[in-house]
Amino acid sequence: MLITPDGSPILTPAAMRAAEAAAVAAGTPAAVLMERAAAAAALAIERFAPGGEALVLCGPGNNGGDGYAVARRLEASGWQVKVAALPAVSDLAKAMAGRWHGETVALTVALAATRPAPLIVDALFGTGLTRPLHGEVEAVLDRLLTMAATVVALDCPSGIDMATGARFGNPMAADLTVAFGAVKIGHVLGEGRRLSGRVVVADIGLGATACDLRLNPPPRLQPLAATVHKFARGHLLVIEGLPGQGGGARL
Repeated sequence: MLITPDGSPILTPAAMRAAEAAAVAAGTPAAVLMERAAAAAALAIERFAPGGEALVLCGPGNNGGDGYAVARRLEASGWQVKVAALPAVSDLAKAMAGRWHGETVALTVALAATRPAPLIVDALFGTGLTRPLHGEVEAVLDRLLTMAATVVALDCPSGIDMATGARFGNPMAADLTVAFGAVKIGHVLGEGRRLSGRVVVADIGLGATACDLRLNPPPRLQPLAATVHKFARGHLLVIEGLPGQGGGARL
């Protein structure tokens, strides 16, 4: 379910990266954009599941950087927060990991021996994922799928091709997805639509973004008058195909 105004842009991952690059070129550091995303995500999480205990799953790239920044903000708000992480690779992920001073454990080691928190924040892989998850990560997600927890995804559930909505393997479904900057194609198509849960958009200050697709409201039919007769509504002729092949017409 999308919680965003009609007419909002729908971007491809490439268009989103271009919009972020343009913002950086115009003078907004990438770290500032990430902090804005984290602030909005933390607020959305607190509104969705106020207070308590959270396990934040951080990946090696910028999505993991978002996770570290969200973990820091949740802890500052009084949450008990643990980070389970893959080694940071991107510069932003390393920088945000350096700003996080709470408990951090290796992803696979932690989940093999640790009770999961009531809230799981999925910040493993974002909109740049274009290949299946490797075995260790998929095994972790498979284990989490068997446990009762509320899941919030940062930007998208890990394991979704956000250019098409197709899934890689067996992603963990999110109850809430906080989309950064704009809705992506993968939020509204295919398995991505189902696995994203409730989708809210976090404004990270990109301004107006050129796009070819926008969200449109569903058609609204005028209600029928209480006294209307079926013959006053017009007639319809449906022609079927060969015998046994008219299911679509009957439907």
